Amino acid sequence: MKDYIHQFAKSRGLTLTGLANALDYASPTSLFRLMHANVRKKSIQDFLQRMTCCLTLTDQERDALYFAVDIKLEGETYARQNRSVRHFMSVASPEAPPLLLLQQDGTPLDAAFFAEDPARWRFTLVNACSPPVIQFFAPLVEHGAQMDHYFLHPLDMDLAKAAMPVLFHHHYRPWRLSNINPVNGLSAADLAFFTNGETSGYMIFTDPVHAVCFDGVFPWTPDQRLYQPTRKLTAPARFLSDYPDFCRYCASLEEDNDIYLLKPDVHYSCIPGDIFRRALLCGPLKDDPTAPAILNTLTDIFNDRHKHFFSRRQHVWLVMKYGAMHEFIQTGCLCDHFVGFSPFTPEERRTILANCLRQMQHNPYIHFFFLKNDDSVPDIELDLYEAHGLLLQNPHTTYNLSDGVAEEILIDSPVIMRQWRDYFMNTIVRERCMTAQESIEHMEILLELCPK
Repeated sequence: MKDYIHQFAKSRGLTLTGLANALDYASPTSLFRLMHANVRKKSIQDFLQRMTCCLTLTDQERDALYFAVDIKLEGETYARQNRSVRHFMSVASPEAPPLLLLQQDGTPLDAAFFAEDPARWRFTLVNACSPPVIQFFAPLVEHGAQMDHYFLHPLDMDLAKAAMPVLFHHHYRPWRLSNINPVNGLSAADLAFFTNGETSGYMIFTDPVHAVCFDGVFPWTPDQRLYQPTRKLTAPARFLSDYPDFCRYCASLEEDNDIYLLKPDVHYSCIPGDIFRRALLCGPLKDDPTAPAILNTLTDIFNDRHKHFFSRRQHVWLVMKYGAMHEFIQTGCLCDHFVGFSPFTPEERRTILANCLRQMQHNPYIHFFFLKNDDSVPDIELDLYEAHGLLLQNPHTTYNLSDGVAEEILIDSPVIMRQWRDYFMNTIVRERCMTAQESIEHMEILLELCPK
């Protein structure tokens, strides 16, 4: 903390007394005490609040501030992990340099070699997860190439951020080690294998931006027995026939634990089953031969899920975007509206909003907030179920596997779960959200604007 305060004051051309004045301390002694003594957590949090409220900080300055405060409060290991979460949640990702493919003799290899017909290719990626590598493979995956990605380490926030361009695509399959034994040799290298049935080869990544390509079959492949899928939950492959089991599993995640939800619009559990029943009866899959058999099952699942969501004695935190909710009341479609549902009617939308408002006003276990600025967090859904893990989802899916973006990723690392919970509560809720009362008032506005 001492070094940080000195460096920050110097970068602003301030003396320590000048910085104390800028932070509206009654005396410079308060600032000096932070630098030279063991102070209470409350004093450090007060310093953080003064820095963010009294000064206009650049992104780099804000990151350095949080890093210094985290070190002071929790130690360097925690600080580095928390920095990973902040970087993951940053809206903009720095543009990565292109990946350069080289032939064995060192001459460049034209990337069009893979791009002419991506759907013919199958790639196996081992460890390599630098932004240049992912950005090279992302358009190939999006156009039909299959990829298995084996990680030496469990998927964490840094890897998830780097892999974001392909993370939710069902052609991309991430794998993680299923044991904690150290892995050495080739399995710790950065490699890629590729084949299209006629041509086979492999790449050795010599650094984050260079790969040397070789013809032929590499004399080693990952032992799949050592790995398990990072993706633990997928959307229903057969739509209606699989959808009840999918919904039942989602409901099971919500049982007996606190929940922290970040989603552009209202959560599925906020909607009564009878509304889903009508949406399915009037939806594009109403003539599916399996529809009649599952209607009652689905209705019961959603009704039970809805009732449990609002009667539970564990806390539910939900952060939404006002713009996304405004779009919902106009269209009747959630950002992740199931392909088998018709849009909700105006009356149903009003019912959903009125119930959410009532819960916000009277239920001490329900904490729904709107972001002050919708652009302050990326468009992503992250659901933390404390008994299960952190679920990463693409919020703009129809749960139709043919659209290629219906996959969901579960990170069950206790460290990452703790980091995300702290970031969610201390940064998103405390700094980026409206107050509880302001959020209630904005929900009232949405209810007034909802078509009748």
